[in-house]
Amino acid sequence: MQDSFEIVFELTSQKAYFSKEHVPKIGYHYSRNGLCPRGNFCLEALKHTKRVAYCTVDGMQTRCSEALETVKERLKSIDPAKVAILVSGSVPLEVAYKTALVANSCGIRFVSTVNFDDIITAKFMNNYSREKIAEQEIILAIGDVFTNHPTISKLVHDARFAERKNFLAVVDNTSSRTSWFAWQFLKAKPGKTAAVVKALAKAVRGEKAEVENIDVDKATFDKLVNLLQGAKSCAVLYSPGTGRFMDPLSIGYWAKQLADARGFMFAAMSTSSNGRGVARILEANGLGNLKNTLAAINAGDIEALICLGCDPVEAYPGIYQKVKDIPVRIATATLPTAITKIAQVVLPTKFLFERTGTILSLSERKYELNDSVPSPDYPCECAVLDSIGDVYGGSADFEQSEMIASMDSFAYLAEEPEIKEVDLGEIPVVGYSLPHHHGDGSITRKFSWIRKNTAESDGNVLINPALAKKMGIMNGDSVVIETKDGKGEFTVRIQEDLTDDIVLVPVYMPSGRAILGWDDDFGFVPTTGRIEKV
Repeated sequence: MQDSFEIVFELTSQKAYFSKEHVPKIGYHYSRNGLCPRGNFCLEALKHTKRVAYCTVDGMQTRCSEALETVKERLKSIDPAKVAILVSGSVPLEVAYKTALVANSCGIRFVSTVNFDDIITAKFMNNYSREKIAEQEIILAIGDVFTNHPTISKLVHDARFAERKNFLAVVDNTSSRTSWFAWQFLKAKPGKTAAVVKALAKAVRGEKAEVENIDVDKATFDKLVNLLQGAKSCAVLYSPGTGRFMDPLSIGYWAKQLADARGFMFAAMSTSSNGRGVARILEANGLGNLKNTLAAINAGDIEALICLGCDPVEAYPGIYQKVKDIPVRIATATLPTAITKIAQVVLPTKFLFERTGTILSLSERKYELNDSVPSPDYPCECAVLDSIGDVYGGSADFEQSEMIASMDSFAYLAEEPEIKEVDLGEIPVVGYSLPHHHGDGSITRKFSWIRKNTAESDGNVLINPALAKKMGIMNGDSVVIETKDGKGEFTVRIQEDLTDDIVLVPVYMPSGRAILGWDDDFGFVPTTGRIEKV
């Protein structure tokens, strides 16, 4: 997984059937990284009152067998070349491989994981040990690692306070929950982070770095270079997130180059629990092109969309109407997110902690999910894939060794990508996340703790005191943020530690994603904006 938390459970009933009385009692190992802002929601996710528990066809509850027959019936008239499959990054590797086999044997070309950061981080081979991270002399975090991966923060803090021998350094384009704890914060200008990381990597390797052209504090840069050059051990942790960086691929490439040059540990972390593994399997089998899949949906070339455990309309709000116009819409889901409202066939599925199968860890090990939390025997994604294979004559039988061999054939990024540098003007608009929200927030926004305790603060835009004073804006005021990509009204929260004129928008809300910039290769990126008080 991206990081680790442990769930313990005991059965409250020995009944043979699954009912409310049979829901497991969940607990946590306090001393073994058993708590995190997202892991704590597992119990509520498991027995959520609005959990998708029944199959529906055109909004009417039906048997799973009838729903699967409807899937077959509605796909019969659709050319497989006009079918698209989007896959969650939180399914086991077996589901991803079966998706690839079915798609390739049926002639389905548009298949991808739903998140760009899964695809980006999958391109780098990690050299990471969870057990050894607290022993590192320096931890270099690139991006808001603590927010995007809450459970890893405990490991980093353990290292920071181990006899005060550890040094936490952060490279980011704005203040964050990670930079709050940094002893050295190298702040890049939004749109220029890739150039800063490239210069840092070259300087650590002893090469000439043109610091004057990247608009960064030279004293801080030089000090960080000296620290990294003199370090005996270091862990480089890279978390691109969503809407944070203009060129997340180049940042990852040069972060990896920096780590390899000194033999440091390195980990590129995606938001999804198993997204890197899912992305690698799909790409290794000639699929996984999210750019082309989204383009086909936007162009109206797709006649059947199958969403396996994911919600593309919450991830990409701009395609809502395009998805709604697709003649056949099928989804597997755990909670009633936006896609379940417009899908014609909806089938219940499981959370990752309820499943068996294989996941890819940050340390590149493949772990078996054997001792899963008990759950109903939902048909899940594999039943849908079998139905697709029945319609188009596809095959999906495989041995575990074939899946592993396929994944091991993945080609990592070897050539230096060309850096995309952009001047974002006077007021850059950059995405931010929260520890208690996951990805696009479509699942976490449904949890009661969030609704009760963060409803007023969720969805705020963040600005610094100087910009607020200049604009005559107070905490709690309503403002309109307008970019070339969209326009939205938000409530303001003034963030004292922000020092630049920058607007941070919530990427865990569809309204925040709707006004961010767009890059066909990376998805949501920072952009230039304008802010007005309502």
